[in-house]
Amino acid sequence: MADGTNTRTAFRDGPVIVLDYGCYVCEQNGVQKKSSNYCKQCSKCYCYTCVPLHDQMFKTHSLVGRGEMQKWPVAKSTLEILTRRQKHSKQSITLFCDDHNTLCCLKCIPENHKHFNSVRLISEVTEDSQTSNLSNITNDIADMIQQINKLFSDRLANFHKLQNSYENILGELVIMRQKINDAYDKLENNTIAKLDVLRAVLSHSIRVDIYK
Repeated sequence: MADGTNTRTAFRDGPVIVLDYGCYVCEQNGVQKKSSNYCKQCSKCYCYTCVPLHDQMFKTHSLVGRGEMQKWPVAKSTLEILTRRQKHSKQSITLFCDDHNTLCCLKCIPENHKHFNSVRLISEVTEDSQTSNLSNITNDIADMIQQINKLFSDRLANFHKLQNSYENILGELVIMRQKINDAYDKLENNTIAKLDVLRAVLSHSIRVDIYK
């Protein structure tokens, strides 16, 4: 665990009270002061007073405030508290009982967990959990790949369908244009023929009138 993430703790008869994260700079000067920000790059916590100094020295670092404490690391003293039993406060929790589904220490075994086959090291339980999680992740990835492949196939089919529709419409436009051209040519030819007949009739009538 990184320096500067210790907490000030008070031990009483009963629950252990964790006061808060301490400022790294103040702790170096022998002062206990509540921190307001955590720097991931420094792996240290700072109070409001020390933050400006940190920002001046490390302009590219980004601080995380108390509004995002889920991004802060677990403090050393908190880990110490989490690995202690109230009944055996001087013993670290290193074991897990499968039968009782609970954490325990070495002194707990003869008192409450006499079936040693059901007691394992926490590291073994964690390893099994990691293996199970890895298997679940592998299955999830396989499902995602299958979904991606299906999505790709659907998109490819849609593309081919769009291409076919485009070609069909283009072919229909060519046929329609040809029909329009044919109709226009026919109309043009008929009109010219009628005009030729009309011109011939009128020309003949005019000549008759002239030479009377």
